[in-house]
Amino acid sequence: YIEPEDANTDWYESDAFEIKQDPLNQISLSLSLVNPGDIESQGKDLEFDTGVDFGLEYSRFFTDNSYIGGGFSYKTFNASGHHILTSPPPLSYPFKVNYDGDASLLSFYGTLGQKWTLSHRIGLLTQASAGIGVSDYDIKFTWDENPVHALNISDTSFYYSLLLGLDFQLSRSWHAALFYELDGRSEAGTLDYQNFHQFGVKTSFGF
Repeated sequence: YIEPEDANTDWYESDAFEIKQDPLNQISLSLSLVNPGDIESQGKDLEFDTGVDFGLEYSRFFTDNSYIGGGFSYKTFNASGHHILTSPPPLSYPFKVNYDGDASLLSFYGTLGQKWTLSHRIGLLTQASAGIGVSDYDIKFTWDENPVHALNISDTSFYYSLLLGLDFQLSRSWHAALFYELDGRSEAGTLDYQNFHQFGVKTSFGF
C-alpha cells in the first residue's frame, strides 16, 4: 500500500504531457493575382489588365479562433484598351482613341476574422476588412499616336475587403493558405468605384 502523499506524480508533470497552445500572435505575407473590374470615366468604360497584390498583416487570435488585426496591401495593374468615338457634325465619322497607363492602390485597413476547424491541420478562413485606400491613376489617351489628353488622379477613398480561404498548419507556428478575396474602393476623383477579384497564397508565422 502506498500513501497518496508518497505516490510518484512525476509522470503527469512531465513535459511529454504538456499541452502547448498555438501562438496567439501572427504575421502574414501574401501575394495574389488581381483581376481589376472595369470603371467608368466621363461616360466611357476603362479596362485593365491582370495585376499583382502584395500584403502584410498582423493578427491577434483568441481562444475561439476568432481574430482581429490590421495591415496594408499594395496592388499595381495596367490600363489598356480603346474607345470608338464619333467626330462632331457635319462629318460625324468614327475614329479610335487608344489608352494605356499605370494604376495602383495602396490600402491600410483593420481586420476581423474567424478560423473554422475542418481537421487537425486544416481550417477555413473568413475575414472582413475596412479602411482607407490611396488610388493613383496615370492614363494617356492617343489618336493615331498623337496625344489627346491624360488622366492623372491621386485620391483617397473608402476601402473594403472580404476573404475566404483554406489554412494549412505546417507546424505549430507556421501556416500557409490559399484564398479568394473580393476587395474594392469607393469613388476616387472623377473615377467610379472599382472592385477587384484576387486569387492568392499566404504564409503566416506565429509568435
